[in-house]
Amino acid sequence: MVVRDRKAEFLDKARKPASIFKIKPESKYTEDENVKFILNFLRKVEDINNTFEFVTKGITDVIKIQSAILEFNETDETLFNTYQSIKKELLSISRKISSLSNSFNQEQFPDMPAGLRICNTQTITLKRKFSSTISYYYSIQEEYRNTCKAQVKRQAEIAGADVARLNLDEIIGSKTDIFLQTVLPDYDVTHHFLHEVKKRHESFLKMERTIEDLRDLFFDLALIVQVDYALIDRIDKHSNAVDRLVREGRGSTYRYKTAVKMTKFSDFRNETVD
Repeated sequence: MVVRDRKAEFLDKARKPASIFKIKPESKYTEDENVKFILNFLRKVEDINNTFEFVTKGITDVIKIQSAILEFNETDETLFNTYQSIKKELLSISRKISSLSNSFNQEQFPDMPAGLRICNTQTITLKRKFSSTISYYYSIQEEYRNTCKAQVKRQAEIAGADVARLNLDEIIGSKTDIFLQTVLPDYDVTHHFLHEVKKRHESFLKMERTIEDLRDLFFDLALIVQVDYALIDRIDKHSNAVDRLVREGRGSTYRYKTAVKMTKFSDFRNETVD
């Protein structure tokens, strides 16, 4: 269900002449005070929405930092500071929303029910937005915690440690560094081993990409050879035709020369007889 936002309607109504709404002279002062209250109320709502934008940006930064930590197995000191900043802003939003909820009542708007609806609508919208933000932030933290537990468990298994004796919740919950030397006695060796495994994995990926490139290259070469074979076949046919024509030309030339010689010899003999 979409909640109707009457902010624009209210501001438009506040700018119209009093005669349009037939405001009684004795209630004009009350109406003006209510208009000022609503405008101030909406400014506070806008301020809270700006704080929500700051929190959303902070949550986005947290996701990026957590992804970097999980990828490179290294902690980032800015993560804790971002946690504290988000926590501070969320507490501030909670206090501001509570203050807004307690700043108005039905008796305050006896002649302006639209003002009461605006306050109720904006307050309900802010509370829903706050609840949604908290739920999203909690789900991100829960997912990150589970991923960290899986990585610590995997490192312990690779190093040959007794995973059943490790309290992963206590390790992750009490430390800011997920990959601590206290988790495994031979942490340096394990970390070096994991680094080597990662490098080899990257080498295999590069080799796989190279093989794929070579496969594509050979495929292209096969197409080229197929096309060239047809071209070479046509060239061979034309060469044979040219060779045949050359031989026929040589034979014709030889017969022509012979005929010319015979003609000259006959003419010479006839002249001698005469």
